[in-house]
Amino acid sequence: MLAGGWSVPADNDFIPYIYFYPVEGSGSINAIPSDKDNLLFSARKVTMNLPTMKPPCSFPDTLKIYPSQYDFSTQDFADANGILIPFNYLRLIPRASTEPGYEEYMVFDVYMVTDNSDGTETKVYKGYTKPCPPYCPVQ
Repeated sequence: MLAGGWSVPADNDFIPYIYFYPVEGSGSINAIPSDKDNLLFSARKVTMNLPTMKPPCSFPDTLKIYPSQYDFSTQDFADANGILIPFNYLRLIPRASTEPGYEEYMVFDVYMVTDNSDGTETKVYKGYTKPCPPYCPVQ
C-alpha cells in the first residue's frame, strides 16, 4: 500500500516511478515503486506472474524480460492540485521496445482503466515503460 501523498508532487511520500524487474527463471516481474531520489520501496512491491495472468499474457519468444521503468510524474494521473484522478486499475500490455538498439526488450503500454456501471470499461493510454538501460538511473 502506498502512503497517502504518493500522487502529490510536493509531498514527501510522492512516488514518481515504478520499476519493473524480472524474477530470475520464473516468468514473473516485480513492480517496485520508487521516490524522486530513486529509493526503491521493496516492501511495497507487487509481483506479476505472467504465465498465470487472466487474461493470459503472451509475447514472442524473441522478447527478453529486462528491467524497465515507468514515470508516473509525466502522465497526468492527478489533477492540478495533486488529487488522484479516479480509476480502478492499470493495465499493462507487453510489446517490443521501439528504442533503437533495445528492440528485443519487453516494455509495457500502460492504460488507466475505469470500470463503468454498465459493465464496460474506459481505457486511457498513459504512455509506456522504458527499458533499463538506458533510462533507469538505478541498476
